[in-house]
Amino acid sequence: MASLSQEKGDFLTAESLYDQSLMLKEKLLGPKHPELALTLNDMAVLYARQEVYHKAEELYHKSLTIRKEALGENHPDYAQSLKNLASLYMDQRLYEKALPLFQQSVQTNEKAFGPHHPDVASALNSFAGCYQLLGRLDEAALLYHRAL
Repeated sequence: MASLSQEKGDFLTAESLYDQSLMLKEKLLGPKHPELALTLNDMAVLYARQEVYHKAEELYHKSLTIRKEALGENHPDYAQSLKNLASLYMDQRLYEKALPLFQQSVQTNEKAFGPHHPDVASALNSFAGCYQLLGRLDEAALLYHRAL
């Protein structure tokens, strides 16, 4: 329901539903469960869409920490959290903060899936886009080529 409200642009209802979901999941599953990290991530997306970047960043960090502790640094969900946080930094034009997160996301996905997986290509594409926005076109071109 929260994601549907978000898609309809009803951000207040979405926020309330995400809050309820977080409280319920934390009560039933505990504060370090991966399902809680997923809801935190979804709520961060809600804030990012509204350009409330400080709240989005806080929630992405919480999600990242839970996934790191519950799943480990070699899990694809951890890589996705890294990519999400990096994308948030790109939205704010904080490209230098985004670069190492994209790099780590690529490396984690390559360990999990091998070099020719769609998630690796997606992470490489985002990484390349960051280099491109920095004007580092040679590095961007290499990453775009790897993503093919």
